[in-house]
Amino acid sequence: MLQKSGVEAIYMLKEQSIAPDFIVPKLVDLVVQTSVTGRKIRIANCCWIPLLTMPIEQAHEQLHKMLRDLVKPVLVIDEGNLRLSAVDFASFLRRHLMTVLARISADQLHRMVIVYQPRWAAEYRLPADTQRIRIAHRQIRDVLATVYELAIATQVAIFYGGFLFKDELSNVMNDDNVNGVVVGNGKQV
Repeated sequence: MLQKSGVEAIYMLKEQSIAPDFIVPKLVDLVVQTSVTGRKIRIANCCWIPLLTMPIEQAHEQLHKMLRDLVKPVLVIDEGNLRLSAVDFASFLRRHLMTVLARISADQLHRMVIVYQPRWAAEYRLPADTQRIRIAHRQIRDVLATVYELAIATQVAIFYGGFLFKDELSNVMNDDNVNGVVVGNGKQV
């Protein structure tokens, strides 16, 4: 496995910062650099829902509660320590995302943010990882289009929250399915 060294990493969130195993949800501000403008923006009053570490039923209940309480849910999608194949990742997404989004209206969906943050991205890097990141974002968007419709799915903000080297940033940001990248740790409110 190839891991770059000696190159400045400008975007990286530690695993515990993006998808904590929490009992009591904590509010954070999410700072992202958008693909369209390249500007950094702050999304306030967010709360993480880690789809890998939280049971699906609990994630579904937590999502409904956050939407009722006017908290901005951040669905964090992680493959764990695995590098799922594109087919396996699509299957994982369909199973988890469709269950969590059950009975969520299109209006409620627009109030959410999705962050793809593969745990493997912080440890071992392969030359094809930026392509894998782009494919994962497209697959997330495809599942949303299946549950809702394409016009609705294209309006959902999907950010990349894992490790990126500076020379990979434009490759990831130039994808239509990537709305931007998370550029810092969530600031606890």
